[in-house]
Amino acid sequence: MTMASNPRAADDDLLSPAGAHQPGDPEQAARLLAFATDMVPTLRQRALLADELRRVPPETVQELHDAGIFRMNVPVEYGGYALTPKQQYAIFAEIARGCGSTAWLVWVTGGGTQLMAMYDRKFQDEAFGADWMGPLNSGVANGSGPGVARRVEGGYMLRGRWPFCSGCHYTAFHHLGAICHDGDTPASIVCMVPHDQIQILDDWKVMGLRGSGSNTITIEEEVFVPDHRVRVDFDLVMMNRLQPARAGLLFKVNLLLFAGATMSAMGLGMARAAVELLREKIMTRGITNSNYARQHEAPITHIQLGELHCKLLTAELVAQNILTRVEELARNDQPADELELTRTTLEKAYVNMLSSEITELALRASGASAIHENSPFQRLFRDSRVPTLHGQSTIETCLEHFGRASIGMHASDAVTRI
Repeated sequence: MTMASNPRAADDDLLSPAGAHQPGDPEQAARLLAFATDMVPTLRQRALLADELRRVPPETVQELHDAGIFRMNVPVEYGGYALTPKQQYAIFAEIARGCGSTAWLVWVTGGGTQLMAMYDRKFQDEAFGADWMGPLNSGVANGSGPGVARRVEGGYMLRGRWPFCSGCHYTAFHHLGAICHDGDTPASIVCMVPHDQIQILDDWKVMGLRGSGSNTITIEEEVFVPDHRVRVDFDLVMMNRLQPARAGLLFKVNLLLFAGATMSAMGLGMARAAVELLREKIMTRGITNSNYARQHEAPITHIQLGELHCKLLTAELVAQNILTRVEELARNDQPADELELTRTTLEKAYVNMLSSEITELALRASGASAIHENSPFQRLFRDSRVPTLHGQSTIETCLEHFGRASIGMHASDAVTRI
């Protein structure tokens, strides 16, 4: 994986020629969704391998790349698709129906790619024009142990350790948060660092989403980050652009709202898979220590199916409501206030919670055989639990933040951090 030495600049006339991609092109969205659906059986077959490798298998990354999945968040000016949050959500969820870890990588790096469009035009030319196989950007900003930077002529010197860098094995760049103490007030900045300047620790040994490759990355000896690869964290949150936004609704969506609106797709996709697989299983197995030769004959199974239906339907409706609201805000150029940020984050956390409850119920309904390593039910349960523990999706914290904001109280400074 190498980057071209002469990356191509954006084609500002790309929207004019016949046949060029339009932002959010429905045909491209449908094509990628169909690809994701066709990929589900393969992703399920490779799920155990992803767990063993503790990253998405390279052949899967290659296939996603070839299909154009990693170009969903690339501006059309650079040959990307600039799909809307709703279009992307459907694709994330469908990939998660096959493998939660793979969907997580696609989602995280997609958001990182969207972030790139907030940087200097020189960096956009460099990044979006790179000759790179795989996703373009992963990283951790200031929420999970920022690095340390110091100002020098033309840029910054950076070092530090950044945990939970999902997809870091495969990305061209890494957005890394740092505190710069030069001046009277410490500045929180986000630096874009090329892949060859970071080291990856072998520390992703976890309960769930094992295949997401969310390792810690380090920079032990300072590296130089030029000014065109650096933005102030607050400016990113407030959508303070250096140049006009790229074409399409996607690049009008607040970065925090995009993450909030789409994060639940992984849990929802895994919940769909759990219900689907359970409905298949109950037709062929009995219930041990009972009089039922087939599980589908038992009243307890009918009750469980009813509960699964209601929870899944609720999760689907809440998720779609978030997406509709977030897209409408962007369409009307309305900024996101603290109430909207906390509402979106809470509702997303609620969908994650429901999705985890669905996979847990499916696991319990599947009997003791579901504890085997090769059983999809135990993996769906483990993987879907992880988003509920994510710092941006802990239900208790999200409830508190929204409750405070809903009565006019300041929720938390953490609400407005990348």
